[in-house]
Amino acid sequence: MLDYNSNKLHLILHSQNPNTLFYSQILMEGWEVRLDGVKVMLDKSMAHPFFEIKIPAGSHLLLLSYKPIGVIAGYILNYLAQIFVLLLVAVSNVRAFLRQARAFQESN
Repeated sequence: MLDYNSNKLHLILHSQNPNTLFYSQILMEGWEVRLDGVKVMLDKSMAHPFFEIKIPAGSHLLLLSYKPIGVIAGYILNYLAQIFVLLLVAVSNVRAFLRQARAFQESN
C-alpha cells in the first residue's frame, strides 16, 4: 500500500494470474479507478452495492479515489464566496481611503 486516506487508496499489486479485486466500499458517483494510470470503467450492474476490479496478471499500480460532485461544488462555491468577501473588503477600504483623501484636501 503506497497511500491511504478516506478519499484515496493507492496500491501496488503483483499476481501471476488474472484476479478480481473486491472493494467493500459502496459504489456511488464520484469513485474513479485507475490501473497503471488508465481509467477503469466500473460495472454498476452487479447484484451487490460494492465494486470489483478486474486485475490482469503482472505488476500494477492501482489508484482508487473518491471525489463526490457535491463536495467539489461546495469547494468551488466556498472559494468564490471568499473571493467575493475579499473584493467587498477591498472596495470598502478604497472608498474609505478616497473619503479621507477628499476630507484632507477640503481641509487644506
